Amino acid sequence: MWKFNSRQYREETSQKISWGHWFAFFNILWAIFIGARYAFIIDWPDTLFGKIYFFISLLGHFSFIVFAFYLLVIFPLSFIVKNHRTFRGLTVILATIGNTLLLVDTEVFVRFNLHLSSLVWNLLVNPENGELSRNWQLFFTPMPLILLVQMLFSRWSWQKLRSLERQKWLRGVGIFFVCTFIATHLIYAWADAYLYRPITMQRSNFPLSYPMTARSFLEKHGFINKQEYSQRLEQEGRLDALAINYPRNPLLFEAPQEKTNVLLITVSGLRYDAVDMETMPNLAEFAQRSTQFTNHYSSGNNNNAGLTGLFYGLNASYTDSLLSNKTPSVLVERFAQQ
Repeated sequence: MWKFNSRQYREETSQKISWGHWFAFFNILWAIFIGARYAFIIDWPDTLFGKIYFFISLLGHFSFIVFAFYLLVIFPLSFIVKNHRTFRGLTVILATIGNTLLLVDTEVFVRFNLHLSSLVWNLLVNPENGELSRNWQLFFTPMPLILLVQMLFSRWSWQKLRSLERQKWLRGVGIFFVCTFIATHLIYAWADAYLYRPITMQRSNFPLSYPMTARSFLEKHGFINKQEYSQRLEQEGRLDALAINYPRNPLLFEAPQEKTNVLLITVSGLRYDAVDMETMPNLAEFAQRSTQFTNHYSSGNNNNAGLTGLFYGLNASYTDSLLSNKTPSVLVERFAQQ
């Protein structure tokens, strides 16, 4: 009696594992389909290699995420849950939740350019945040449809399991996904080492994305110079800085009849109320004889942030994008033309 039960347990477990492979493959395709929406949200790279990398990372990232979830959750459940209907039901529920959260993440990325986190979740569900928190339930409206699709595939694949087990092409597809995952990290490691921004700017395209870097290894073995790398990084801004469309419109102004000499003096940490006849008499006297722009507010509390607002009229969060794209200031360009 014990031998029969042991054999039956092994056969049922083997069936559940085999079914789990096909269910994971189906959800890899489903996740890639949903994740393709990021292509319409992100700042699209301007080079062919950058565009190719996006599609490689799309396939590699979501295939890895789904398969990792299968190995860590679904695979152990196939040994723990004996009844195959209960096992498939739990798997369908977990897959529905995962795909729904991915769909919600794409909508969050549209609105905030951020992925789901505890902070973003608080913005969605906190009643104090007004209309956004009242409408967050709408993000989950596709959940019943996703559940229905998962249930239909679960039932169909279980009924056709013997036929599916005879298919040999799934192994080749699995090898292909593994290659795209490895290529994603190797290409990013190269781009990070050589500051190839059409790829490094895609670091945060997808949720749970942590591309591999090999900078320390390359510095240790003399492939890149640490000092030169740091200097270039400081001059060009963060590697993941996004492209910026500046200026959105041409700067229109009435050209003066006579050219004017403009002398711009910036003093770090100098407050407006400190310029008076008692503390800085010469500068205060000069200010009284000059045009004063009293409605200007600094865009940050450090030099780079303040100068970004002064020359570009933009928030300091755009500093790295301006540096990486080598975008000249329209104001300075106009001064040079006068």
